Amino acid sequence: TIRLADVDGDGRADLCARESEALRCYLFDGTGFSKRLDGPALPAPGMQSRSALASIRMADLDGDGKSDFCVASESGMECWLATDGGFDRQVLGPKLPATDGWHKPDSYRTLRFGDINGDNRADICGRSNRGFACWPYEGGGFGWELAGPTWSDAQGWNVPERYQSIRLAGSFGGGEVGPQGSAGTGGTAGVPNAGSGGSQAAAAASDSSCSCRLPGNTSTSQSDYPMMLLGLTLCGLVARRRRSG
Repeated sequence: TIRLADVDGDGRADLCARESEALRCYLFDGTGFSKRLDGPALPAPGMQSRSALASIRMADLDGDGKSDFCVASESGMECWLATDGGFDRQVLGPKLPATDGWHKPDSYRTLRFGDINGDNRADICGRSNRGFACWPYEGGGFGWELAGPTWSDAQGWNVPERYQSIRLAGSFGGGEVGPQGSAGTGGTAGVPNAGSGGSQAAAAASDSSCSCRLPGNTSTSQSDYPMMLLGLTLCGLVARRRRSG
């Protein structure tokens, strides 16, 4: 559960981890990690499951330059916004029901944060047994569900070689980011981006890296599919809207 994220907005990465009773961040001051910032208490029911521990994410939801804290509990996605004194404001996200498979690693391990609509706020995306979907952050909470590619279990996306390849990547001329994943032997799967106005570096900024299997690579080894694309593949999200449950 150890994460590096800028939680105080000073442009330097801080060290955050889930300790026995709470999330705690240690702020880097240029020479060390001397100041501690306490996050939300986490011994509550639903926060001890493997899916919750593996789904801890840090992302700037409200665009204030500080990374916020999110975790997928049994109640759904729960986030706390970073302030100067800690993580004081809770924001509830999508429900992520077990009936859609969110309790399984082939779903909760695909949870990603990226700015899919170019408003400088991180949005939630992930793959359930129904396919890929995103929930944009709208300031006071998360809004409509945006349905993306139909990367369902029936299409084989519940195998590690596929679901572990899912990333959010930027596009040429697009401030938005969108889904990218390995479609199997010989290529990648993506959706054309309808936005405009960004940079090639968006992939690295939004999701650490973009991962896929390069054309011509027929190997199914897990060591083969994490490949750095750095936004060189045109991909994005054209979606229909429906209310999150």
